[in-house]
Amino acid sequence: MHISKGWALIFRNLKLLKNKTMLKFIRQYADKINGIDIYPIVGLLLFIIFFVAMLVYVKKMKKSSIDEMKNLPLDLFEEQKPSNV
Repeated sequence: MHISKGWALIFRNLKLLKNKTMLKFIRQYADKINGIDIYPIVGLLLFIIFFVAMLVYVKKMKKSSIDEMKNLPLDLFEEQKPSNV
């Protein structure tokens, strides 16, 4: 019975979020903060910079290191096999 009460509480909270009452509560305080508009832009820029940096890193990797990483799971499996097989 406690599990069903827990699920009812979760669904009730989801319904509150669906009605955006919680978002209205947060928005009324966020609107009063000066300069809050910059945070989504900074977050997006950080994501793009990280994504581009990882793309450049992968493009500059040597083919030999890529092949080594590609075969790594197979190499680990071979090490675990008994030697008398």
